[in-house]
Amino acid sequence: MPRIRQLYPLAYLTNSAINGDFEQIIRYLNAAELGNKTLAELLRVLFDEQGELAAPIEMRLDPEYGLQYRVGDYLDEDEGWRNIATLSEVRGPAGLNIGELTAPVFYGRVDYTQKAGATFLDYAHREGETLMVFKNGILQREGVAYDYLGNPNAGVAGRIELNTPLLTTDLVTAFKIRTEAMNSYSRVDFDVTTAQVIFPINHKNKSDINVYKNGVLLREGGSFDYVASPDTSTLSMMQPVTAGNRLSIVKFENSLSQTVAGFMMEKDYVDPQSGLIAFHRLAISNDQIPQSKVDSLLPSLEARARIYVNASQPNNPVTPSFWLNTALASPALFYYNGLAWVQINPENRLPPFGTGNINQILRVSPTGTGLEWGNIDLSGYLSINRIGASNGVAGLDNQGRLIKTQMPEVLTTQSFYYASGAGITNGKYTVVRPFKQKLRLIAVSLRTESGTASVTLTVGGVKTGSTFTASSTPSEFPLGSPVSVDAIATSIGIGFEVENANAANKLEITIVAEVINA
Repeated sequence: MPRIRQLYPLAYLTNSAINGDFEQIIRYLNAAELGNKTLAELLRVLFDEQGELAAPIEMRLDPEYGLQYRVGDYLDEDEGWRNIATLSEVRGPAGLNIGELTAPVFYGRVDYTQKAGATFLDYAHREGETLMVFKNGILQREGVAYDYLGNPNAGVAGRIELNTPLLTTDLVTAFKIRTEAMNSYSRVDFDVTTAQVIFPINHKNKSDINVYKNGVLLREGGSFDYVASPDTSTLSMMQPVTAGNRLSIVKFENSLSQTVAGFMMEKDYVDPQSGLIAFHRLAISNDQIPQSKVDSLLPSLEARARIYVNASQPNNPVTPSFWLNTALASPALFYYNGLAWVQINPENRLPPFGTGNINQILRVSPTGTGLEWGNIDLSGYLSINRIGASNGVAGLDNQGRLIKTQMPEVLTTQSFYYASGAGITNGKYTVVRPFKQKLRLIAVSLRTESGTASVTLTVGGVKTGSTFTASSTPSEFPLGSPVSVDAIATSIGIGFEVENANAANKLEITIVAEVINA
């Protein structure tokens, strides 16, 4: 762009001279516009209102292109970067490498087979570590509203808290992800609300992507489940993912081996206070550590008590030592006091035993002066064979209550009473409407204050059984054939029908029923 210059200095006597210089200024300002932004807008990006530099400048060290910078705000994390120096220029002269470390992306695998009802699993991890949890091979989602929570502050060294208790057949597998060995790791969970084919995911050719549908790992390829497109930062499904499904995309990028320059004390392996390697990080086989290298072990071994089990007296015993003498009919225990073997509590030796003592117990004698063999007294105990047996006792359920099938047929007897008004006419009357019960009508009692009437019991509005005469003299009739009323599923009205009422006044009726164990 040419610099601005004055064409007619001190010569603005004509319109053409004035227009020429104004045109110069306008062309200059137009040429300064970039990206459809005026010069003022461009300056506001770089400076604040006080004229101080406030440009949105970012820098990064890219593993492929080296040291880069960009100015401005971008939606794409890989857009707008400009190179400053290559990796070789940043690194400078080669130093001394002590080797390469390779580490798997997944580590710390633990497989759990827990009892039914378990709601947490002990799993050692620290704050900020990324976990992947599978249940029966299905990837789980972390969160209070989802499947689990990783709690590094609970248990011995952390645990996984499950939102749904485990079943007996459930198998849970937990991993940690070595995110510090990768330039970029991310996990995105899409809860699909409408059918969707294209899913946005920013990735490169060198990225590794795992895709899970409802926790099940999918296979990449046009003939399989999905195709990843790094150029458009999208993932295309071969079949639409319908509403109600969840798609989880896990991205692992640049997880190659790392060259270690100089001495590095890994924080995951070394105590930050003492600088010593944590013992659980050492691969030590059994019997590899000499006894002399263990603090205070040799003196402790020398001072330990020794016990000998044989039929002859041990030679050159040390103090303290014990000897179980098996030469005796009943083996006896001796203690070495530095001079001789002394029997421990000789007065409490076991009495001799033989085949006649089979199934007997050892007990203190009635006089309290020794031990003897005796039979087990079960007189105060109930044989398990008598539970639920004839002339035995009833069994109980898991709540300590009687089992329904062992209760009597008739649980109780109930009386249903009905009294009419001053006068009673022919017709049907309901006394009670039982529900969730099974009854058996066994008797009826009748009387009137004056007059007479014929009364027949009704069940569900239908007359049943004999017809009885009610008068001022109380009458009580056992039913020759008891009437069963099954109101378990549906309520049934129980009442009576009056016929031939002859000046009947104030009828009283009592229906007696047995409550049946149903």
